[in-house]
Amino acid sequence: MINKMNRDRGYSLTEILLAILIFATTLTPLIQLFIQSTREAESAVDYYKVSNYLSMEIERLKSLLVIQPAVFRNLYSSGAVIEKKIEKYDIKVTINSEHVISTVSAFSGQTIKALVVEVEAEAGWKTNSGWPQKFVFNTSL
Repeated sequence: MINKMNRDRGYSLTEILLAILIFATTLTPLIQLFIQSTREAESAVDYYKVSNYLSMEIERLKSLLVIQPAVFRNLYSSGAVIEKKIEKYDIKVTINSEHVISTVSAFSGQTIKALVVEVEAEAGWKTNSGWPQKFVFNTSL
């Protein structure tokens, strides 16, 4: 009869504390994993957006250089800097058009000169947690 009364009383404090300890030990790494995956997803979205913004800016410059090279040279002298603020991203594009490449044609023997425009595009922003980030893209047109 005594054993039956002890079973009807419920759980002991030790059993409850042990259950809470097991639950907390299991839940803590899962919460940390969730927080880290959220940060990584945010970072991936930022890099994707910045990459697209910089690519669009470079393609715009490339199109202008191909379609209207004189207008490009008038608008963007060597060392020209384009600065924009798009959403939370500070975008800066530096143009250097002083590079001339010379080569000799294998067929005619003539010297061919080409103007190479170097572009450095960079973007800076702060994440939602306040950490500064930077993305740099160098190319030539």
